[in-house]
Amino acid sequence: MLADARIQLWTGEPGAGWGEYTLRFDGRIGSQPGIANGVASISFGVDDRWLDAPLLALYAGTGGIEGEAAQKGQTKPIALGAPRFVPGRLIDSVNNVIQLSAYGAIEAVDTAMDRLGRFAASSGNHASYAALIAATVPAGAWATCIASGLVRQGAPPEGTLSYHLRGDKGGPDGWARLPGELIRRIALLAGGAGKIDDASLDALDAARPWTISVYQGEQATARDLIQRVAASVNAVAGVDWLGRLFVAPIGFGASSDTLDATGAALPPVASVAQLEIDAPYWKLAIGAEPTWQVHGLSDVAFSAVLVERGRYDPGESYREGHIVDLSDGSRWLYVATTPSTGNAPVDDSVYWSLLTPATTYADGTSIEDLKPAEGGATKGAVIGSGPGRPGTLFRLDGDEAELVPVAEDEVITSLGTSADTDAVSGRSSGQVVADADTQAVAALVATANAELQRVRGLAAVQPGGDGADVRTMFRRLEAKASGHTASIEDIRQVVVGPGGGFARAMTLLDVDGRVIGQVATNDGSIGIFDFIADAVRFLDPDTSEPMIYFDVGRGLIVAKRVEVDTLKVNTAIIPVRSTGTSTMSGAGVGAAWQTTLSASIVMPVAGWIEATFVAAQGFTSGDEDWAFQLLIDGTVVFEISGGHTNDSIILSGAQPVAAGTSVVLAQWRAHSSVQLHNRNLLVKGLPATE
Repeated sequence: MLADARIQLWTGEPGAGWGEYTLRFDGRIGSQPGIANGVASISFGVDDRWLDAPLLALYAGTGGIEGEAAQKGQTKPIALGAPRFVPGRLIDSVNNVIQLSAYGAIEAVDTAMDRLGRFAASSGNHASYAALIAATVPAGAWATCIASGLVRQGAPPEGTLSYHLRGDKGGPDGWARLPGELIRRIALLAGGAGKIDDASLDALDAARPWTISVYQGEQATARDLIQRVAASVNAVAGVDWLGRLFVAPIGFGASSDTLDATGAALPPVASVAQLEIDAPYWKLAIGAEPTWQVHGLSDVAFSAVLVERGRYDPGESYREGHIVDLSDGSRWLYVATTPSTGNAPVDDSVYWSLLTPATTYADGTSIEDLKPAEGGATKGAVIGSGPGRPGTLFRLDGDEAELVPVAEDEVITSLGTSADTDAVSGRSSGQVVADADTQAVAALVATANAELQRVRGLAAVQPGGDGADVRTMFRRLEAKASGHTASIEDIRQVVVGPGGGFARAMTLLDVDGRVIGQVATNDGSIGIFDFIADAVRFLDPDTSEPMIYFDVGRGLIVAKRVEVDTLKVNTAIIPVRSTGTSTMSGAGVGAAWQTTLSASIVMPVAGWIEATFVAAQGFTSGDEDWAFQLLIDGTVVFEISGGHTNDSIILSGAQPVAAGTSVVLAQWRAHSSVQLHNRNLLVKGLPATE
C-alpha cells in the first residue's frame, strides 16, 4: 500500500555521488495510485495535516486546575501578546479562580476589572494553583499565579470580570510580541517542532516589527490563527515543498527579470494586454486595538442604570444614566443626580459628561460648523420656531420639512359636542385630528430637523452628496373636561442616508400629566424596545389571566412557571470556604477565645448565611476540657463543650443577614494539653427570594 507513504524527490547530475544531490520535495502520497493501460498515476503533496488539528487543549473536569466537572471538554484559553479586556475561564467557582492562559507561564496581569470597575493592584503572586487557593485573598482584592496563567478574586464577582494582561511566555522567544514570534508559538503548540522555517519568521519580524495581541477562548486550528496573524501585518503564510511552515511579507522589491514584448529575449512573451485597474490609493492607514470582551450597558458599573435615549430633545426629561447623541456626532452621559429638562449637553456642564467627541473632518472642522441653514430660516432662531399655526399632521419629504395645515372647520375643539362633529362635514377619520399642542409639535419638528442634519453630516463625510430621505408622521388625540386632560400621541420616524438608517416609533398615553407608553428605536445595529408603565402583563388568550407579570415599581417579575436551562454561577447560592492545617494549642478553658478560622461573604441582597465547621482535636494527656463556638456577624449560632476526649467536632448554624459583607468566625479554647489540627469552614450565602 502506498497511500499515506512518505515520498521524497531529489535532484542531481547523473553519476554524481549521493551527497551532491539536493532534496527538492518531502511529502506524502495522497491515495493509492491508479493503474490504467499499464500506466500508474500518483498524487502527492506536502504533509501539513498538523496545521488543521484542533489547537486548544480541553479541561478534564477533574477539579483543581483541570476545572470543575461541568467544564469537562471545554477549551483551555490562550493569551498571546498583551490582549485587553480578556474574560478568561472560571475553573473554580468555590475559590473564584479564573484561568487567562493555560499553556505555561504568562508575563503579568496588569489590571483586573469587575463591570469595568478597576480593582487595586494585585495582592501578590503565588507559585502554584495550590498556593493560590491556600492564600488569604480578602474581598475586593485579587491575586495571581503567573506560572499557570491564573487569577483568584477575593469574592464572587458582581458582574463580568475582564483583565488586561501580558500573555504567554512559554515559547522559545519568551513573551511573544512580534508577529513571527506569535506564529512560532502557535505552530509549536500545534506540534510543528522541526516543521518551521524559523528564518522566514525572523525576517517577518524584521520587516513588520509591530506588536500583535491575540486571545483565543474557542476552539480553532493553527492554520486559522496563523493566517489571521499573518494577514494582520500584510503577509502570507504557507507550507513549502519540504513541508516547512513559512511566512513572507507582501511587498515590492527590485525587479528580478525583464520581459520583452517583442520576443527578442527569454523568457518569451506570448501576448500583451492592458487590463483595467483601480485608481491608486494616495494613503491607506488602519489602526485597531481589539476588545476581547464586549460589555453591554447593563454590565458597566455606574451609579445608575444606563439607558440609550437617542437624539437629545430639549423637551424631554433626563435622569442620571441617560445617554444621548447630538447632530455633530458627539455622545453624552447625564451625570447629575437630579432629573432635569432643557439643559443641553455642553462642555463643562454639571449635568452632562462627554463620552464621544464630535465628528470632524481631517482639518479639525466640525460637521456642525458646516451645516447649511433651512430654506427661509432666520439666523440664530431655534429650529422649528417661527410664525404660523402648526398643524398636527405633517410630513418630511427629502430635505424639506413641510407642515400640512389643518383648516379651522376641520378641527374638533372638543370630543363632546355634536356641533363640532357636524362641522367636519363627513371627512374620513384619518383626516379628523384634534388641535395639537404648539410646543409639542415645535419640539417634534426640531427633533426631525436635527435628525435630518445628522444624516446630512454623515452624507457629507462620505462622497456622493446628501441623499438623505426622512419621513415623519405625528398624530395626537386629546380630550379635556372638568379640569382633566387625556391624550394619546403616536409618532413614527424613519431616516435613510449614505451613513445608514434609523427608525423610531413612540406611542404615549397621558392622563393629567401621568405618562405611559412604549418607545422602539433601531439604527441598523442596535434595536431597543422600552416600556413606560407601572406594570406589563402577558395574558392567556383564552382566559385573559395574566401569565407573566412585570411589576415595574417593585422591580418584580411574577410568572406561573419559570423554566431555566442554566443558572449563572452564584445566582442561587454564594459559597465561601476557609481551611487551616497549622497546629494550635489550648491556653485553658477560662482563657480568651482563639479564632481558628474566619470567612467573609458578600451578600448582594438580604438573605440567610449557613455555616458548617469541622475540626480535629488531639489530646496529649487524656481527658481534658474543651469548647467551641460558631458566630455569624457576632451572633453565636452554635456552641459545644466537653471534658472528655473527642477527636472530631462538627458545628453548624444559620443566621439571617442584611445585604453587604458578613463575617463568620469559628472559635475554640481548651486545656493546654489539647491541640487543634486540620479544620474546615464552609459558608453558604442564600439570597432571599419572594
